[in-house]
Amino acid sequence: MTFISESVFEWQRSWMRLFNQWRNCIICSLFLAYTVLQSYLYSTFRIELTQMLQVSTIEYSWLSSIYFYTLALTLIPVGICYDLKPAKTLLRFAALLSAIAAFIFWLSDSFWWHILNRVLCGTANAFAFIGGLRIIAYCNTRYVALATGFLFAIGNLGGLIAAWPYVYFKQKFGWEIVAIINWWLGILVVFICLHYLRNLSVRFQGAQNLRHGFIKTSYAILKNTYLSAKNINHWLLCGLYAGIFVLPDVLFACLWGTTYLVQKYVLSEVQANMVIGSFTVGIAIGGPIMGYLADKFTKIKYFMMIGSTACLLLILVILNITHLSLSVLMTLFGMLGVMACSEIFAFICIQLYSDENSIGVSLALTALIMNLMGATAQPLFGWVLSMQSSEIILDGLSMYSTATLEQAFGLLPLAFLLSIGLAYFIKAKITTERL
Repeated sequence: MTFISESVFEWQRSWMRLFNQWRNCIICSLFLAYTVLQSYLYSTFRIELTQMLQVSTIEYSWLSSIYFYTLALTLIPVGICYDLKPAKTLLRFAALLSAIAAFIFWLSDSFWWHILNRVLCGTANAFAFIGGLRIIAYCNTRYVALATGFLFAIGNLGGLIAAWPYVYFKQKFGWEIVAIINWWLGILVVFICLHYLRNLSVRFQGAQNLRHGFIKTSYAILKNTYLSAKNINHWLLCGLYAGIFVLPDVLFACLWGTTYLVQKYVLSEVQANMVIGSFTVGIAIGGPIMGYLADKFTKIKYFMMIGSTACLLLILVILNITHLSLSVLMTLFGMLGVMACSEIFAFICIQLYSDENSIGVSLALTALIMNLMGATAQPLFGWVLSMQSSEIILDGLSMYSTATLEQAFGLLPLAFLLSIGLAYFIKAKITTERL
């Protein structure tokens, strides 16, 4: 009996050690999911917000894209902060920003207040995204790629919440009630970050330099930024590759996907959002799969090219085949979500090749390019639509034909063709020295 009780106790201790080791990673993933949820709100409530704010298609596209522009512009400062400051403090600050943004979304009917909402949400997402990747590097886990995959998987579940439960509650109780629920979720995120985040015991040279004065700290920042920026493979090619895989998310899931599906396939709004939800489920499934492949195989270049080719074929099927059932659409979008997780390979390359003291800046530079592409894609898509002669104003809303939407979505196949070439030039042979 004593032997059995000691075995049970040892089993419990091992599970507690495992949980404590992954505690911060789990919390960062949940926080990232909430910040991703905020980016989807302007797709879920497009009709309501367009009517309330009295804006055109281009103006609404620009409003939605402010989230991504802010995210892109804050990534490098946030990456530097994570190289110098405790992750716990920064994540708590970001959680507070998210809660304030959700409060503004609930109460404001002003266009300028909604711009502030997008700025705060984009900043919070930068802290959540870089923080999650940085904590994985801090923990020095043997399975960096798999942990990164789980971070992407859980983080993108925020899109699933916006695509189905929020739409259901909107139709059942009204979108104002959903805005209140969204704010209370923000309060819950703040509570979790305040009470359950643990400090990390790892110390880095940048944090030590911070004690020696402003000049040495500035020199360390400039040195880390220079070391990261001089290797184009670290940020430009990887950032462009990852940015292309964001495009189905920012165009289909975050903005125009629901409208396109309702018009082309005569689906209800709930059914269309179920299809969009299957895309986010695919991302949740694909994240760990891509992470496992990167851990299992030393050369991931071929997987990057396979991911690009698969996304290209899936986009062509969705855009060119007219009669698809709801189940087939959900399957296709689910597969697209799985293959869109190939962007993870770019960040894995960054994590495993960067110097310990400049991982934050390297990740930020890559994410900067990725999010600038996503931010530019939304207003570009709106501009392409507005240039067509098929625009119809109905109840104050700009409506477009299915053919016009498909012409604008033609940006996606061209982008994935480019990603195949980018994958060929990215240095993607992973060694186990850093694992």
